[in-house]
Amino acid sequence: MEHPVYADDRGWVCVFDATGERKQLTREYATLQGLAWSRDGKEIWFTASDSTDRQLYGVSLGGKQREILTTPQGMRILDIAADGRVLLASEQHRTEISGSDSVTGKERHGLEWFDGSMLGDISPDGKAIVFLEWGGPAGPLYLSVYRKLDGSPPVALGPGGGPKFSPDGTIVATRIVTRPPQVGLNPIGTGESHRLPVGDITSLGNVVWFPDGKHLLLTGATEGQPLRSYEMDMEGGKPQPLGPPDFVGSAIARDGNRIAGRNGSAEAVVLDRQTQKLQVIPGMEPHDQIEKWTEDGKGLLVVSATPWEGRIYRVDIPSGKRSLLQTVEPSEKAGSTQDVRLVYAERSKTYAYSIVRVLGTLYVVEGLE
Repeated sequence: MEHPVYADDRGWVCVFDATGERKQLTREYATLQGLAWSRDGKEIWFTASDSTDRQLYGVSLGGKQREILTTPQGMRILDIAADGRVLLASEQHRTEISGSDSVTGKERHGLEWFDGSMLGDISPDGKAIVFLEWGGPAGPLYLSVYRKLDGSPPVALGPGGGPKFSPDGTIVATRIVTRPPQVGLNPIGTGESHRLPVGDITSLGNVVWFPDGKHLLLTGATEGQPLRSYEMDMEGGKPQPLGPPDFVGSAIARDGNRIAGRNGSAEAVVLDRQTQKLQVIPGMEPHDQIEKWTEDGKGLLVVSATPWEGRIYRVDIPSGKRSLLQTVEPSEKAGSTQDVRLVYAERSKTYAYSIVRVLGTLYVVEGLE
């Protein structure tokens, strides 16, 4: 399986011969997971879909494709035995979003929309969230959605994922998984959405706002190259490399000069844009996710998460002192497959988090040909 878009399971099935020559056998699907050789070796069986529910297909080495099995729920092929029995998992995705009300402080559940809601960001004032929706009305480019934490109805903003609020909370930037990728800019309220090209970048990772609201930090890769950081002017122009080639930025201080991220050795570092020097941040763990700089510019907000718990810390720079700010623990943990996604608004001390649970049944299927 080839997945051409960073952190996305859209893709197609390919085969390589003994000389290394590659041949693409299928078209692109919105989701493609699960792959096995048929027992006679003449076909590759795979599970894919253009919606959320993957079905079972077969494709010959010549590219002839056929439908093998459809079911009411999505599934994933795991293996095919020598006698033709097929190991399949029927899977149901459940995504859930919760958050604290900025007025009452009470935790509100059920902030997700359809069956594919993944939290992106919390507004600077802590009163609203934006999230990615891949279920319901979302198309192949997904959908970014705005919702207040008071439980008001969600508002679809436009295509794209990884949504991030601008510093003043009036615009949401997204990454759009076209090829080549684009950056989407969606106003909250009135105004028109528009898209920005990203030059030679073929795989777009993260999108982060500079404090002036006029520039974006992109993490992306050109063809055949690893991820690195770029700076892009919102008025247009080709994104320009930022920092050393192995630096991947995550958060920008309010002074616009210091950028926190990780180097090629996965160490947490701060890049000084003026001197181009990197400073290692003490007190950081390998699994820590850098979210934002603190309001006073003296530390970072850092998330440490597992599929069953999320914690956000303040890590002071340069001492590395670590202070716990918030812990969240989902009430339902069965089937949790991804780390809790936790966001935090420092001024209001409000938070939101999302979880993904996959509940499934394992089957041995006989008689498929």
